[in-house]
Amino acid sequence: MGLGGKGKNPRRLCVSVLCSAIPAVDGTGEIDQCSQVEGVFPALLVPYTSLRPYKLNCPEPLPSGDCPDVFTMGETSQLMGYRIELAGHPGQGIPMIRIEAASAIGGEGSLTPGRCLLQHPDPAALVRELCPGDLPGEVDHAKCNVEVTAFDDGDWWGDQAHDGENDRWTIAADDVVALICSTDIGLIGQARLTFTEYGIKEGKE
Repeated sequence: MGLGGKGKNPRRLCVSVLCSAIPAVDGTGEIDQCSQVEGVFPALLVPYTSLRPYKLNCPEPLPSGDCPDVFTMGETSQLMGYRIELAGHPGQGIPMIRIEAASAIGGEGSLTPGRCLLQHPDPAALVRELCPGDLPGEVDHAKCNVEVTAFDDGDWWGDQAHDGENDRWTIAADDVVALICSTDIGLIGQARLTFTEYGIKEGKE
């Protein structure tokens, strides 16, 4: 998927998506609408990705209490929600598809919790099922979110290092659970994401 960018180095992300059923949890039956999108993905030609920092329970909150986003988080790592949005063609019967890894770790008031997750009747129970921790009822949020690492190390030769501005980022997912949904269809299924995406400050080569 070409994801924009300028000049001779556009951002690209190669993704293979296998849709599978969302398991039944706490009285809510299994959700499997994968057949609704078979053959749809190649026709979705306008993809873009976005990161969703969480406001609460942030590892290194700002004095205001807000969670630093990808631009201001400093030289550190934190979990964020991640979304691949594929623009459909409504006139041709092709829905907009959202592939989203998010666990709403901020809880109530979190900054843009997962939109797919919120379409489930019991989001908290679903997160416990898909992203279990070591103990019963515990959640391992690393299984539901990407890990973003920011670097303030200047360009590749060290200029402007530690000037208080992030220069590059990595976005990593290792078998992370993502929900697939659509505004038109609702929850469709789940997928697993494994990738490493690199970002660099505009103007850097």
